[in-house]
Amino acid sequence: MDVLEDFLHKAQICTRLDSDHQSQKLLDLLTLRPQKNTFMVRLYNVGYINETQLRLAIENRQLDYLMLSKEMHHKPRLSFVAATLLKIFNSIRSQLGAEDTSEAIKKSAMLFISGKLCQTYFQLSNPLLCQNVFSNMNNAKLSFGTYHPNQQLQYRYYLAKFYIAKYEFVDAHGHLHWCLTHLPDNYFVDHSNVTKLLREYLPVCILLGRRPNFANLSRKFYSAPLKCPNFFAIYADLANAIVSGNFSRLHDLLNNVHYASILKSNKFISSFCSKAFLITLRNLVKSIWIAQGKKMRLEYDVVRQGLSISLNDLELTSVSTIDSSPRRGLEAFPPLDDYAVENCLITLIDQNLLRGKVFPRLRVVSLAKSGVFPDICATYILKFGNGAEGLLNSADKWIGKV
Repeated sequence: MDVLEDFLHKAQICTRLDSDHQSQKLLDLLTLRPQKNTFMVRLYNVGYINETQLRLAIENRQLDYLMLSKEMHHKPRLSFVAATLLKIFNSIRSQLGAEDTSEAIKKSAMLFISGKLCQTYFQLSNPLLCQNVFSNMNNAKLSFGTYHPNQQLQYRYYLAKFYIAKYEFVDAHGHLHWCLTHLPDNYFVDHSNVTKLLREYLPVCILLGRRPNFANLSRKFYSAPLKCPNFFAIYADLANAIVSGNFSRLHDLLNNVHYASILKSNKFISSFCSKAFLITLRNLVKSIWIAQGKKMRLEYDVVRQGLSISLNDLELTSVSTIDSSPRRGLEAFPPLDDYAVENCLITLIDQNLLRGKVFPRLRVVSLAKSGVFPDICATYILKFGNGAEGLLNSADKWIGKV
């Protein structure tokens, strides 16, 4: 069938020629004389080709053409704008350091152009292209504090979105928190830009193990409850499920059509599916420990019972699965065994979310005398951050310059 696909490809090329050459090329393609058209001999050797095979080959060609067309001509105007902005950005960047009379003017335009360029890259669904912009800005020897507050806000907002695209939530949280604490006075009530910030800030907080104060944020930034965007309720429900260690509730929310559509549109569905499980597990085990009177030991049977209640006939491996049918019947899946319990405990210890030591033969986990459950966000900052909370990534140090 490769010969047939080659033939259709050649025929498609002929149809794109001008009228003077199109007819002759098609005739050459269809001629049966081997001396002039060796390709026809290959096609003849294929043998009988039925209508279904031909239709399938044509459909595949059409699909390939549509995908190529979409790739090449996806948002052509935005692509043109991005290319133009990039040329301007590179031109100004290359002239910095000349110490001429226009140096100050060129520097003053850099942050504005970089923000608009990053905005265009995100609209083109190519956020990683911002890496070049941020790298050049870091090496340009600029003073971030000298720029207009709105430009600073825009730059750090897209820098945060860039870190979110790379799943670097600690750095993203630092920039988003700065944006929310440095808002101009006219941004405080019912402002669309604040809504954009909160759309990123709320899920990042949850994925770092923090529960945002939704009520305070709503009162501070919106004039009435009806003005509050609908994603507030969605993230509040997800936060409640995670904080309470409710696996069943978390799974139901992730598989809810409305909730899933919001998470997908905000580009957070995969993050919650991959990272919410561990935080929920930690909170569940902590709840079990508190319910047991904060003893120095936790027995496997107690942990298993807590897991079973939280799962509510849900298979452990299917908690964060989308569009699955994981509810266990009476005979569908075996009950949780010691290996499953042990794996959960070791995972928490390995991720520094639980301080203790597992004793499989005794079927218990011996807990530390203090700090049994380290703070989730502090653990992530220590593991993935830049030292103390609020410190910038080495690539963003220039932002701290005034």
